[in-house]
Amino acid sequence: MDLMSDMAALAGIKDIEAYRREIQSGDSGEDKCRLCLCPLPDGYLEPWKDQSIDGIIRLEMWTKICQSHTRETLEDEWRKKGYPKPDWRTLASRITKHLRVLKKIIADKVNSRFRDQFAQQQKEIKGNTAMLLRQERKLTFPGYYGPRGGDIL
Repeated sequence: MDLMSDMAALAGIKDIEAYRREIQSGDSGEDKCRLCLCPLPDGYLEPWKDQSIDGIIRLEMWTKICQSHTRETLEDEWRKKGYPKPDWRTLASRITKHLRVLKKIIADKVNSRFRDQFAQQQKEIKGNTAMLLRQERKLTFPGYYGPRGGDIL
């Protein structure tokens, strides 16, 4: 088995050869992300095809495409909901004001539904990160600042 077959099995794709033909022919009707299967706007893949060899988008590039369209979709959603744009320069100093409570949450001395959810998910995957893909879940990040905020924390 090759990497694509392994990934297809995780994604629940039963006929890998038909899937490969669909990817290479581009006859699937609408453009969609080959990793998350979300529909993509018309023409979204054109710049990526221009960067690829022979117009065939390989797995490594699909990861970049998926990250890119996911970020764009989420940023649009954040704007529509009126979320403020994070001020990354001041986040660290703002966090220090809350360190005492945050340390208590981490030490499980204060109740936190987010910490409880995170602990439960860690227990369920038992160190097997592939389970995150199969169960279509992701471990939560601290706050709405995501992984970047988590690094700052």
